[in-house]
Formats: sequence, structure tokens, C-alpha cells
Amino acid sequence: LEIIFVFFFQAEDGIRDAQESRGLGDVYKRQINAEYMGQQLLMPLYELIVITRCADPKGTANLLRSIAIGINRNNGCVRDMSILGDRVLTKAAKGKDRRQHIIGRYLQVLYDGNISTMKIAEKEARESFETIRVQTHRMKDFLGEMQLYLSLIHIS
Repeated sequence: LEIIFVFFFQAEDGIRDAQESRGLGDVYKRQINAEYMGQQLLMPLYELIVITRCADPKGTANLLRSIAIGINRNNGCVRDMSILGDRVLTKAAKGKDRRQHIIGRYLQVLYDGNISTMKIAEKEARESFETIRVQTHRMKDFLGEMQLYLSLIHIS
């Protein structure tokens, strides 16, 4: 009796552009690398969560655009931008329009960067009229760690 397992992985181009995906390598092809004492180091992966007003889709698009421009101008690299949906907030929040909002639109921006890139991304998000709340998380990047490990093996 022979059991054969077949796994199929679907790769997705994490960067939203006009290029067609060529596989898993495309997701991380633009990941920023830094040199430190001759060794290749990867910039950390950050997740920016922004809760916005649900009123204006153009305002949401403009906010995402300004965040991406801020990240790219500060040598960061945007991996993915997503609108996670509109959700009921656990507690009403006051927006810059001075109204209490009980429903917010959740946005997620995944990017490679450094501390100054993170501060710029948060600043761009906080300055928008659309923004209600902003929070950044440093993410565990298993693929990045694997790439670093493999590059160190080749150096030795």
C-alpha cells in the first residue's frame, strides 16, 4: 500500500502592480536588503493597521497612496495593502470630523522598513482626515529569516 501526498501552493504577487506573478519568488522580489559587515541583513517586516471613517472611498484610496509614497520615499518597500472591511468598533471613537464613529474601515499595510520608515508611515496615516486610529506591529518574517540563514551558510 503506497500513499502519495501532493501539495499545491498558490503564490500571490504581494505587490499590487501591473506585472503578472511568476511564482513565490515574486512576493519577496523587492524586499530591501542591507549590508552590515559584509553580511546581508533583511529589513524587518511591519504591519500598519489603520481604522478610518467609512464615508469616502476616495479618501481611503488617497490615504493608502500617501502611506505608500511615505514608505517608498524612506527606502521602505510595500509588500501588500488591503482593505480588511468595515467593522463595528468595540468603543465609539471620535474622528477628525468631530463625530463619534461606531463603524470603522480597517486597512492593512505590510511593508519592509526600519524605525524611521515606521514613524513616517504612522505620521502619514495620523495626518489624514479619514483616520480614526493607527497601530503598527513588527511582524515575524519567517521567509526573511530563512533567506538570511541560507546566505550565512553560503558565506561560511
